[in-house]
Amino acid sequence: MKYLFASLLVVLLISSGCDPEKIFGEKKPPEVGEIQSDDADLIVMPLDTVRFWVQATDPENGTLSYDWSKSGGQFLGSVTGSEVTWVAPAVGGSFKISVKVSNAEKDVTKETRITVQSPFAPFVRITDPADGFFAVQWENVPVKFQASHANGIAAVELHIRDTLVQTFAGHPGSDYEITWPVNQDAGPAELKIVAIANVTSAAGADSVQVTIEGLVPGKTEMETIREY
Repeated sequence: MKYLFASLLVVLLISSGCDPEKIFGEKKPPEVGEIQSDDADLIVMPLDTVRFWVQATDPENGTLSYDWSKSGGQFLGSVTGSEVTWVAPAVGGSFKISVKVSNAEKDVTKETRITVQSPFAPFVRITDPADGFFAVQWENVPVKFQASHANGIAAVELHIRDTLVQTFAGHPGSDYEITWPVNQDAGPAELKIVAIANVTSAAGADSVQVTIEGLVPGKTEMETIREY
């Protein structure tokens, strides 16, 4: 009978425009600290084991429940306590570890990210120009390529004849387009793209063979090409 009375009271309060939580006291969520780890820099090797934990209290002095989740790898044992043991996957990348801490009324979610180092070199593939391309001195030639790595790309480098021409910052995508200023001596040349990975600094490369046409003063570009 008392539960029916309480329910009717809440309905009456709501219908009259009153907020029951303000009258009976607003229920508070758990107080949850940041996720901690026994790996200080959160950078591990594939298949490493890492312990995560979180400290939480309940302002209502009730019982707290925990629910851990991850975007990769595996948990060992229970995922319903204040700490878990996680095994890194066999591949590199960035992985999210999350925990939802709940009391009887509300919940709070915390998350962190951990990096697994990939032992492999970045993938690099030049798509333009193709092998055998003819470039004319003093022109700007677009260079298109793909570069990717499980830990992301820190930087890409343009080399002509084993000489570093320019360095560009990496970005989250895999498609790149940069500009080659053709100010090298005429003749055969190797155009090489080098990609450097985040975290490990591993380097991968691809190259094509090109020919640089010397621009003869006083002649048009087509006249110069015909002479070659």
